[in-house]
Amino acid sequence: MTTQLSLFEHIGLSYLDKTELSNSELYELIPENLIQTKANSKYNEFKRKIRWQQQTMKQLGLLEHVEDKKATWRLTEQGKSKLTPLHQVSNNYKMIAFSTDLGVAIWADSTTLYSNLDIPITLCLSSPPYPLNAVKAYGNVTQQEYVDWICKAIEPIVKNLRDGGSIVLNLGNDVFIQKSPARSTYRERMVIAFEDKLGLYKMDEIPWINKSKPPGPTYWASITRQQLNCAWEPIYWFTNNPVKCLSNNNRVLQPHTEEHLKYLQNKHLINEYRVNSDGAHVVRNSSYSNITEGKIPKNIFERGHKCKAQEEYKKYCKELNLPYHGATFPLDLAKFFISFLSDEQDLIVDPFGGSMTVAKGAEELNRRWLSSDNIWQYLRGAVGRFTTAKINPDFQNLLVV
Repeated sequence: MTTQLSLFEHIGLSYLDKTELSNSELYELIPENLIQTKANSKYNEFKRKIRWQQQTMKQLGLLEHVEDKKATWRLTEQGKSKLTPLHQVSNNYKMIAFSTDLGVAIWADSTTLYSNLDIPITLCLSSPPYPLNAVKAYGNVTQQEYVDWICKAIEPIVKNLRDGGSIVLNLGNDVFIQKSPARSTYRERMVIAFEDKLGLYKMDEIPWINKSKPPGPTYWASITRQQLNCAWEPIYWFTNNPVKCLSNNNRVLQPHTEEHLKYLQNKHLINEYRVNSDGAHVVRNSSYSNITEGKIPKNIFERGHKCKAQEEYKKYCKELNLPYHGATFPLDLAKFFISFLSDEQDLIVDPFGGSMTVAKGAEELNRRWLSSDNIWQYLRGAVGRFTTAKINPDFQNLLVV
């Protein structure tokens, strides 16, 4: 993966190496070519941008002034936890992190682990790293590399996918062409590559509407005013055999609304006949009046990203001074797709496990699961989500928390 430290990360790592640093000492540690400065500026933009980042880190609770020392700062305990470098697994290395009676979490790279497996998979549900211009702590690839990279990661899972099995991926929508308000077409190219290279068919593209997302894209929406704030992300659903797809919406029926229940109770009083769309849609008396166990969900998922399960996971990480994964989705999103696309005891896999939300959902729904991640800290923090987890002592003792 392509990695290049940002100014924020350079400053954080500089404070990690020292107990405390004065501003003059910090200036010496930051590469000057990291910051673009304007010629003939009356300000020292290099120092100014560093001080701006310090104030940002202070607002985030990561940095604090050292008492009785002018222009001297140090990391808070929260800052040390968040900015400690993540320990990534070496290529081709694999180790069991923890397990339950239903599943196992493995410390491994997704591109190497699944190529050695030979077990039938019913559902792969995951949220891979997005191809963002700003590199995240857990790493991500560029837009140009992304399609080849995700195909390589998914291919061994496809080879083990049951006939009619599904692959569901939550991808980023806020991915833009460099220095442009135009959105990247990496998702469209990925869909075509999945069909051409992997034999996967697109079943749906389900919007996850999240109105609590932070405003953005900041520059194109708030500065140039050329874009709108984004409030949704796509969830792609693929299968290797559409006709024999193992999905079943009876497993995810929703309660009828009070209005529809009232309609059912009084249908004998209703004499209704409507023609809409120039005759293309006819509503006859007693249409939509069959009593069923519930209504079929629409192909849309609307809710915020916060949930009780994620808050408990973050609390556990904080107690152990562990960094938590910064890109989580709500547990009920995972449970919806697991219920819709699999039966009890089916195998669910997540090659980009992160906080192990998919594994947690599978555990609660009595599915077998296999989840992996290449970051030690994320797997160690995910242990707290499983009351019956058996942690591997060799994995636990690799790092002292």
